[in-house]
Order: sequence, then structure tokens, then C-alpha cells
Amino acid sequence: MRPSLGPSANSSRWSIWNLASIAALMRSLIFQVKVMPEVLSPLDNRPWVSGQNSSGNIICQNQQVNATEKRVNIMTMSELRDLDLTLISEAHTILYDYRLLEILKKYGNPIVHGSYSLNLMAWRDLDIYLENDELDAKDFFNLGMDIATELKPRRMSYRNEYIGKTPNLPKGLYWGVYTTLEFPDEWKIDIWAMDSDQIRSQCRRLQDLKPRITEKNRLIILMIKSHFCKHSEYRKRFSSADIYKSVIEENIESVQEFSRWLKENKGIE
Repeated sequence: MRPSLGPSANSSRWSIWNLASIAALMRSLIFQVKVMPEVLSPLDNRPWVSGQNSSGNIICQNQQVNATEKRVNIMTMSELRDLDLTLISEAHTILYDYRLLEILKKYGNPIVHGSYSLNLMAWRDLDIYLENDELDAKDFFNLGMDIATELKPRRMSYRNEYIGKTPNLPKGLYWGVYTTLEFPDEWKIDIWAMDSDQIRSQCRRLQDLKPRITEKNRLIILMIKSHFCKHSEYRKRFSSADIYKSVIEENIESVQEFSRWLKENKGIE
């Protein structure tokens, strides 16, 4: 007959097993913390220090969840800010190293506006107004030739909205320029030649917007823009201006809330 181990031996065996289980559980928890860091909802009210909250993360990219739900496909606040700075640097290279501003100045007064001027860049898209009350189609095509020579685009698109009169578009001449140059992906450059009155109106709206952008809503805007940049209805039925308006004026604070805003205000699913 096998001798009994006795109470003390059983107790010792239980303690060893219990300690091993606790160690395994701790290893699992440490792994989860490393792989899935805490992500804060934009509704989180904890302090923001130098543009980051205590965990340094923000929900992004195809994720419509709150702070207690499971997260995947996140982009940290640091990554959103780094992307913005990278795109601004690339745009600066196009404007100055590739002489786009210098070329445009031959034909009028160029004004770089939109997300570049607001430090809210989430994709490679640059918006420029060209102020000239008398620019005709012939000179505008000469401008197009200069741009094609310097920026080497794979394609350019032309519009004459003095004739087209498309609703919600400026009344002017337009070049859409698609070029990669030295960058990892393609840039789209929108150039609108318009009269001074239209440009003053557009610039006034931008100036009204700037002081209302805070560090918190800047990151929310970048998050929503990053999510919706490939949406099939973007530029057709809604634009970045709708994102700015919904966040700044209507306190939209997440991708999920903006999705509802689009459905309610634009009829977009």
C-alpha cells in the first residue's frame, strides 16, 4: 500500500500549484497589456499633457466603440500627430523644393488653405487658391504646362466652372494634379483660380475656424478624417468641412457619432 502523503504534503503540493497558476496568469496579463494597451474614448476627461493623455492612445481606423469595449486597429495620438507632421513636411517640399508656389506666383497670388494651414492633415491632399480676377483659360493652361513640367504628374484634370456652374463648387478654373514624386504615396493637389471676392469669403471661414481648434478636438478631427478618407461619398456628398463643423460646433467626439451625424444630416449610411 502506498503511504499517505499526509496533510502537510498535500498542502505543499497545493501551494506549488497555486503559485504556478498565479505566475502564468501574471504572464498572460503582462502580454495583454503590451499587445493591447488601454485606449481612451475621446470622451475621457483625464488630463492631457503635451497633447497626450495618460495612456497616449486614441481610437481610430474602422472602430466604433467606447472606452469599455474591445479594441482593434487603433492609432495612437502620437501616431496621428506624427502623420500630420509628416504630411505637412511633404507638402512643404512640394511647395518650396519643387517650386510650386514660385510657379503659381507667375499667374496670381497663391494662398495655401485647408488642412495644411490648419495643421489637420490626415492624407496627401493639398488645397491652393490662386487669386486673380483676370486669369483666362489660355494662361491657366500655361500654368498647367509649368506644373506638369516641374511636378511630373501621372495625370491632371481640368474644370472651367465659369461654364460648368456645378452646385457647391467655386466659380473659377481648376487643376487637379496627381503626383508621387519622391513620396511613398500619391499626392492630390487642388488648385482653384478665383476672383478676390470668392477667396476673401473662403479665407474668412478658415480664419473663423482656426481659434476654435483645441488640442483635444484636433485629435478627434484627425481620428475621424483618418477613418473616412476612403469613404465612397467623401468629396461627393460630404467633405472635411463637415467633419470640422460637426466636431467644433456640434461636439461630435467619435467615429460612431460622426457616422450617425452623416446619416441624420446627409442621408449617408
